[in-house]
Amino acid sequence: MSADLLFSADAPPTSAYLMTWTTQGTWFFSDQVQSNLTLSSRRAASISLSIAQRELVEQAIADCCQQNGWSLVAANCRSNHVHAMVSATIDPQEILRALKEAAALQLNQAAAPRESWWEKGGNVRSLNNDIGIQAAMFYIRVILQRM
Repeated sequence: MSADLLFSADAPPTSAYLMTWTTQGTWFFSDQVQSNLTLSSRRAASISLSIAQRELVEQAIADCCQQNGWSLVAANCRSNHVHAMVSATIDPQEILRALKEAAALQLNQAAAPRESWWEKGGNVRSLNNDIGIQAAMFYIRVILQRM
């Protein structure tokens, strides 16, 4: 199946941001490695999202985009990380911050509240050509759905 046929119902944007962030405890940076906790205890404290929690995160992302007037192209929440592709004209770091906050708020309302669900920061890639946008859409909408 060609990419054109796959995405003909949703015309891709001309530019978008592909954002990825991880759950707390997924990555261990130098400040965490130097802590008094053992590697096994840090791993035991890492967050793995259930299917229900993953659905809450995806809904929170969609709601946040709608409330802010951003175009959500695709989103997929995995057990330990999230991918979201958003088309908007503001600073992508602001979008990332808002999406993480909205998802954390939704998770806190549905489960035992946590101080932090997410690692600090995240990855933001600017997609400014059809090939990059189509590839990211295919990855999030198709490949990740099979996992």
